[in-house]
Amino acid sequence: MKLLLLLGLLHGIAGRKFATSVLSKEAFLLQDSREQLKDPNGTKDFVKMPGKGYCWGANNDEDTSRRIIHVSCDGARALCQRDCNCVAYACLPTKPGAVLYTDSNCELGCRNIAWLLNPDLITKAGFNELNNWFADGDCYKLACSAGHKVGGNAINTCTPVACPQNSAGNNIPSGCTCYAGYSGTIT
Repeated sequence: MKLLLLLGLLHGIAGRKFATSVLSKEAFLLQDSREQLKDPNGTKDFVKMPGKGYCWGANNDEDTSRRIIHVSCDGARALCQRDCNCVAYACLPTKPGAVLYTDSNCELGCRNIAWLLNPDLITKAGFNELNNWFADGDCYKLACSAGHKVGGNAINTCTPVACPQNSAGNNIPSGCTCYAGYSGTIT
């Protein structure tokens, strides 16, 4: 009962922003588990998705947690790289205007965190004719630099890939050596 009273009080004080931040137990745990996940090694990268427009899922929508910002594509990329909650960004190549797909300072679709839990749900870029100001936009989805993969022990971060079978070493970025009788380059 005290928790409900406290939540009601905070809701009255913080208004809409707090209401969209209190999502679900899963969203709270997701946010909590990523608080300390930054990318000090520069392994978080992005891949350009096919098409033009906002980032879209298979259902031709972007109804997910996002924030609209007035920056260049380079600015959007830098902000998304520093935001451990950001899984993608869309930007306009010729003028300032971008969308960060994150729950940090969320403005739209804040209750839908499916993309944050699974960035692979982002499949392409697109727009609808009713809202075509982003028609020449590009969508970039979370990827990782060579030798790293999305996931591991943490969501939306890049972790080193283990050395493959028949090789020695901790992981690909630190180096793997083929066992005797095997040859090749591991990258």
